[in-house]
Amino acid sequence: MADQTTSKDNKTQDVLHFTPALVKIVDSPRAVRLLEDPDYYIIIEILRKRPMTIREIEDAYKLRAADHETVESKSYNTIYRYIKALEKEGLVISGGKRIEFGKTAAETLFSRTAKLFHFGSPPDMSKEGREFVDRILRGLILVHGGSKETESCLREVVNEISVTMNDEITKLAEADDKGKLNELLSGEWEKMIKILDYIAFLGIILNHPELVKKIQGCF
Repeated sequence: MADQTTSKDNKTQDVLHFTPALVKIVDSPRAVRLLEDPDYYIIIEILRKRPMTIREIEDAYKLRAADHETVESKSYNTIYRYIKALEKEGLVISGGKRIEFGKTAAETLFSRTAKLFHFGSPPDMSKEGREFVDRILRGLILVHGGSKETESCLREVVNEISVTMNDEITKLAEADDKGKLNELLSGEWEKMIKILDYIAFLGIILNHPELVKKIQGCF
């Protein structure tokens, strides 16, 4: 059933037919590049509040750009082009319509496809992602010693940890009943993903000590 919200002045009604997922795993290199680009990520951040029309996104974008060091205000047509690029990568979706009473035309409401976005687990990672994990494993072995068997063991545990991290991030999305994630995760994508990772890692230490023991057992 579609959600319906009528404006305070009773002139418009928002009809929403899409509910964002709690967490979406991003494993497309193109999608990751868009999230890492401040010009595009600002739109994702703006839509954390609620579904919006392009005009509303444009107005919010201007306010964000005024306080941003590297991002400039964009025109309506540019915002539309950005949204279409985000939509193509599955980060944004046409989630409903805004109906203005007395008019036949309706405006499209765009929504994030998920409450939180996170990287894919190692088996689904891009070439760059796998290289990132390889460097982490080599660093652990450099500091703590080990062999090829150690690396193989660590790789299995890392795969398990990645799945558990996604579970911890899902718990975070489920626990947010008053929109406090907006305070925790404001800012650039790189900052947001680091915060999510730290929360997930600490959650693993608190709730999954068996994984910590598995890592120790690899050495």
